[in-house]
Amino acid sequence: MKLIKLSFCAVGVIALVGCSSSGGSSDSSGSSAQAALQGTWSSICFEDDGDSFRNDFVVSGNTFTQTEVNFLNTTSCDGTLSLNFNEHGTFAIPAEVTELPDGNANHVDATYTRGSITASQGFLDLLEASGTTLADELSAAGITGDPNNLTLEEIGRFQAEYYSIYRINSLDGGGSQLQFGDDDGSFDGSSPTLRPTELSPNAIFTKAQ
Repeated sequence: MKLIKLSFCAVGVIALVGCSSSGGSSDSSGSSAQAALQGTWSSICFEDDGDSFRNDFVVSGNTFTQTEVNFLNTTSCDGTLSLNFNEHGTFAIPAEVTELPDGNANHVDATYTRGSITASQGFLDLLEASGTTLADELSAAGITGDPNNLTLEEIGRFQAEYYSIYRINSLDGGGSQLQFGDDDGSFDGSSPTLRPTELSPNAIFTKAQ
């Protein structure tokens, strides 16, 4: 039984971030931007053929872990069967901003350093009951390296550096929303000159109050 679907998000759209306030304002001060970014940000839950997944973004200091959390046998991103595809790195917040019609967006420069794959105990127990292990499943999917220290090539990322824009807005009723740059076009974040010039309507993450 093949339980693992390889799904590392080699999508730069979840790069790194900084800070701003409600109404589209932006604070490009590195220390205050970094402070506003700390914690866990999560996307909405996506259904996937009877399963589900969400994207989490965890920031601590100037380091980040970007995770696609896959939930088995549930369409609501809950339960005890989960498999995580993680990308780890560091970031810096330059002083420059991008001016947009509804306010400024901060710049952020991310450097991806490694990947990892982790699973809940329930998922590991399910594999064991099926007569296999996480290492066996990863090997069958073509990943033979250390699951806690995967290379960028193993996670499908073609370069370490990623350049984006972002903004954090306050939500009515509490909490904050983080929005990243739109890298679907020619401004794909692969260099400073190709930094996204617009915010994406899809790359949105929320942090509870």
